[in-house]
Amino acid sequence: MMLFYSSSLERYSIEAKDGSIGVVEDVYFDEDNWTIRYLVVNTNPWLPGQKRLISPISIESVDTLANMVRVELTKEEIKNSPSIDTHLPISKQYEKKFHDFYGYPPYWVGPGVWGNETYARGVLLQHAEVAGGSIKEEFMKREMDKYEAEEKSPLHSGKEITGKLNGYRINAKDDTFGQVIDIVIEKDTWMIRYFVVETKKWLPSKEVIVSTEWIQSVNWENREIQMDITKQEVENSPQYSRDKHPDREFEHQLFTHYRRRKYWD
Repeated sequence: MMLFYSSSLERYSIEAKDGSIGVVEDVYFDEDNWTIRYLVVNTNPWLPGQKRLISPISIESVDTLANMVRVELTKEEIKNSPSIDTHLPISKQYEKKFHDFYGYPPYWVGPGVWGNETYARGVLLQHAEVAGGSIKEEFMKREMDKYEAEEKSPLHSGKEITGKLNGYRINAKDDTFGQVIDIVIEKDTWMIRYFVVETKKWLPSKEVIVSTEWIQSVNWENREIQMDITKQEVENSPQYSRDKHPDREFEHQLFTHYRRRKYWD
């Protein structure tokens, strides 16, 4: 399964079926599953001064060589989709409106990362099942309404957590060891698998990578993430460089070092 960085994704162009619509500016992820739910697209100069959200459900492919994301949508569909004010939190009411517009089943209904599925594109299978009547439309509507009625939004900005000057602090069991400067995303599932952390408190500082599976808690107000690892484990972790994407060999070394079960087992 391919992994790529959020920082590189933010430079990618979005290619609709009939042309380019703009570039990725940010991502929104949910705090429960640590999964990217939307890409924020700056649509200049096509739609001046506007932004649109793109769901991974509609993403056909990610080309890391061409710096391009291809979506199975037309420019007209994207143009007519609900606009977004990124200065405000994304409300659950907006999410419902967005999914209604595209006719997508809600990703938050079901035991999987994407509804009943593991992969974002798998949600389209649910859509076919609903159309075929094997899933009760009344149940889907009830779950959508229940989600919309909840007050707290579970979505956060990628730039919020990786800010160069104010990225979230990362704590080990026995010390604060740095701040998040990038996130590593898994293609197809769109899950955030790792944080890239700069160990600013240590001399010389270095970059390390830690799994989101090792998170104990997050204090969103204080911008702080508590990890279930020790400072010594971090200090002795496998050598890492952002010059290339983490591969399965590196992941094996990482999970072996921290003595943790691999997420793909």
